[in-house]
Amino acid sequence: MTNYAVKTPIFSNVKLPGVDPMTGPVMRSTGETLQFSSHPYVPERFTYDALTTRVMNRPQSACGKGFEQFGNTPLANVTDFQQVAILFSDATDEREVREIAVRNGVHIISSRQLAQYYQMSQSLTDNPVQSLQSIQMREGVAK
Repeated sequence: MTNYAVKTPIFSNVKLPGVDPMTGPVMRSTGETLQFSSHPYVPERFTYDALTTRVMNRPQSACGKGFEQFGNTPLANVTDFQQVAILFSDATDEREVREIAVRNGVHIISSRQLAQYYQMSQSLTDNPVQSLQSIQMREGVAK
């Protein structure tokens, strides 16, 4: 069986007010997580801390310009970010909205590739994330 290790950076956008959460080529993470999965698309990649886990239960995903195929609510129709789990946005003129969204705990996805990954991960019906120990035991590696 094929196993995957997914290393995820953690960005402390909530703790850094005024910093645009849009991903870019020069970024420094403040930590990281490592998850093991039997599937390459790991939905838990998007729930790596307590704040994000709470946010993921919100009913809306908002989409900015160019991300219409990913969200269920156009950004122009969002009136309360307390109802939004994820904002798909990379437009320069949406920077202020991204900052407001981050202050409300919204997870920002600003890369089309990551948005596609997110969509694929959400289509999984089972939970593929396992501890390394359980994978080793299944494979007969652990003693």
